[in-house]
Amino acid sequence: MIAAASRPPEQRGLARDGVRLLVATPDGGRHARFAELALFLSAGDLLVVNTSATVAAAVDGHRADGRPVTVHVSSPLPDGTWLIELRQGPASTGRVTDAAAGEEIFLPAGGSLALVRRYPDADSDRMWVASATAGGGLGGAGAGTPAGRRVSRRVSRRPRGAALSGPPDGS
Repeated sequence: MIAAASRPPEQRGLARDGVRLLVATPDGGRHARFAELALFLSAGDLLVVNTSATVAAAVDGHRADGRPVTVHVSSPLPDGTWLIELRQGPASTGRVTDAAAGEEIFLPAGGSLALVRRYPDADSDRMWVASATAGGGLGGAGAGTPAGRRVSRRVSRRPRGAALSGPPDGS
């Protein structure tokens, strides 16, 4: 079963620190809540916080056979390609797991993307490196453009060296 939040926790009646947390230990994984994070940390542990920049955009498109997809745009890559995630239909109900390298995704206004390779490796089924092949690319994807819409995200950052006494707001 794949579970994904369709709305922010506050809109689902949860506190921000009430979201699920998957904890990996030498004995396996277990589910917890983000508010319990401190229970799993010991002095000297390293906590990595991902603050990498992403493009908060989604573009509706379709596959060659007509099935609708939503392209979640992650970030541009140095070689001019894009890191993307393909989701099922305009409602983004689940990942597209049957895509193949070389497949073309058709976008509004005549644009398209060619799936170059799975990312970060051939066994991955979530992210793709994609190349814009016609009618422009994803440079304009996002809020305020005909092709895209904004994916809502709130991010707040702590100053370097700040103590972690609770969950980061908005992450």
